[in-house]
Amino acid sequence: MRPPPCTFVAALCIPPLISLVAQQPRGVLVPVGALVKAESAQSGKTTEGTVLAWRGDTLVMRAAEGGDTVRIAAAALKKLRIAESPTVWRHTSPSDINFFASVAVPRPGDADRSSGDAFRDALLIANKTELAAIDPATGDAIWTRKDLTDLHGVALDFVGATGYGVVTRGEKMEIIDFRTGERRWDTGTLSLLSARGWLSLPGEDTLLLMYGRTAESATTLMTVELATGKVRWRQDHLFGLEPKVFGTGGVSYLFGHQPPSADTDTTFVLYLSADGPIRVHARTGALVWRTDAFREAKVPTLRDGYARIARRQGVLFVPSEKRLLALNVTDGHAAWPAPHTFKSQVIRMDVTRHGLLARGDDWLDLLDPATGQSVWRAPVTLKNSTRIVLRGDTVYVAADNKVLAIQMTDGSVRTVATVSFKEGEAPAPGGFGVWREGIVLNSWHNVMLVDRQGAVRYHHVYLSPKQSFGEALRSGTGSDIMRPTTRWLGDYLFFFTGAPDDGGREGFSVVKVDPATGHEEGRLWFDQRVPAYTLETGSTVFYRRNDREIDALKFADWTALAHAARKARASSSSGCWAWAWTPMRRRTISGPPCTSPPAPATARWCGCSWATARGWMPRRRAGGRRGCWRRAKVTMTSPRVCGRPAPQPAERSPASSAAGTSPCRGASRRRSPHTRPRRPSTRRWRCGRRRGRRRAGTAV
Repeated sequence: MRPPPCTFVAALCIPPLISLVAQQPRGVLVPVGALVKAESAQSGKTTEGTVLAWRGDTLVMRAAEGGDTVRIAAAALKKLRIAESPTVWRHTSPSDINFFASVAVPRPGDADRSSGDAFRDALLIANKTELAAIDPATGDAIWTRKDLTDLHGVALDFVGATGYGVVTRGEKMEIIDFRTGERRWDTGTLSLLSARGWLSLPGEDTLLLMYGRTAESATTLMTVELATGKVRWRQDHLFGLEPKVFGTGGVSYLFGHQPPSADTDTTFVLYLSADGPIRVHARTGALVWRTDAFREAKVPTLRDGYARIARRQGVLFVPSEKRLLALNVTDGHAAWPAPHTFKSQVIRMDVTRHGLLARGDDWLDLLDPATGQSVWRAPVTLKNSTRIVLRGDTVYVAADNKVLAIQMTDGSVRTVATVSFKEGEAPAPGGFGVWREGIVLNSWHNVMLVDRQGAVRYHHVYLSPKQSFGEALRSGTGSDIMRPTTRWLGDYLFFFTGAPDDGGREGFSVVKVDPATGHEEGRLWFDQRVPAYTLETGSTVFYRRNDREIDALKFADWTALAHAARKARASSSSGCWAWAWTPMRRRTISGPPCTSPPAPATARWCGCSWATARGWMPRRRAGGRRGCWRRAKVTMTSPRVCGRPAPQPAERSPASSAAGTSPCRGASRRRSPHTRPRRPSTRRWRCGRRRGRRRAGTAV
């Protein structure tokens, strides 16, 4: 196996390198420190090595064999293949890695929040001998737990954005503080002989709804304070029939059920068993009412694809098999003369000003919330459709390779555009969104933007690299959430492809695409066709190089450059980490880049940005608030941005409907902004630094 390449970094402000970093760029970005294969047109010889710089029109690289410095003129460069992007840091685990995941934890109340973010990130790495938290900016260890050995992903859950997690080992659960790694309490202190699952309770207090078996009952339900383990109330005989419990890998859980729904400040509705929904007093656990309308009916779990229970003006709308029932919140009695029956189960509901919009696998209908009768003449048929998106009085959806606009008032359908994806693909169920710039559709390999008049603004194709026979065998039959795939993260779409970029550079890469414009924001290159990696908002990729090593990679931005510069000063490494440019495509930058790194304490949020002549600029850290709505591994907490409620992610990201706000076991935890970065058209930007604190970029 080829030994890992060396990464050469140095401070950006070293005098000999200032001219290199600030030189006029001449084409497509090539990150300095990348491992490349350059083929000379004159000699036909291919040289493998590390990019050191572009000097004028000459590529300067360090050869892998012998370490000699090689110079190739741009005119003599026939082909440039990127084998691997440079590494910001590398973590070596003491034993084989089972899984790794990112988590955002709240900062202490007295912490400096000048960056505008009340959370800090940590990368959790579980191996055969420990659970460790790593600083994603530096790769340094924050804490380790030697007693949590051989932990697998199914056994670790995140409690929203509270900074706490739940570790399940057999019939026992332990609450862990992600800030310090310490154990706060475990279910052994709750008199639970067997802990079978938990759910987060809605409301201001951070409470867990714990379910399990005690000496008095096999169906005990209690609420527990998350931070202290103090029991608020306990009910041993709340259920007539045993709640449905899911299980994976020897771990039992309640995720996949309808989440508890707070109908008032003091009560919530719970639907966990074939008893049907029950209303419970939040402060005492006392039963308020139980309905017999769902007796022996199948429990409508989110795991089975049922819609979430909706509520409007004191009425609950509850799906049940092919029916939809309405219940008065006050007493649990039926609010409609009879349930409404559909051709299949309800998979989504939206309360609108025109009525209750109900969606099935291949149909869409609008109901009168007062009577349950259809408002439209007939349901709209939707075959092979994507998710639906509501905008004003219009419902947008893609079905049978057509983009449809459905009027909410009468159910009339208008065809906006006909979609034809290459490779015979159709838009993915979650690959549909309505943005200000137009309608975005994507599949496994395609992404397209169509305006409201049906004109195609762009259509890009990113083909996946073909697997070898050995790689196909290693990928096996199990699903790996870190395998290369097409993913949404925030406002960006990521493809893993073997296709060359616009400049003709080849390699296996993750492409970061801005769906609003179709512009490639950047690429990261790998030396494998099937790498295991996870994406993070902020242009970070955590890449599992082998069984024991994890690399942090960055789409080229000045945050990564500043961090690499600091590491270079400490290690006195030769070379530089900066942006070099290939001569394959010309693009003029209006405005000089930074010539000095920001203060070490705040270099992660460097206020460095610039705009091109086309008006495009990389994502700007300074000058705008960071979005901070967060989706936990198993549940969606209330989205908030800088203390204010944020719109649901479906407003911007087509993938968010697939994740939704429902608990989904096994999904990775993510954080995503809900607002898009600003795009100044002709302004130029410079960096500001004052007293070690970052300042917004200033227009000049």
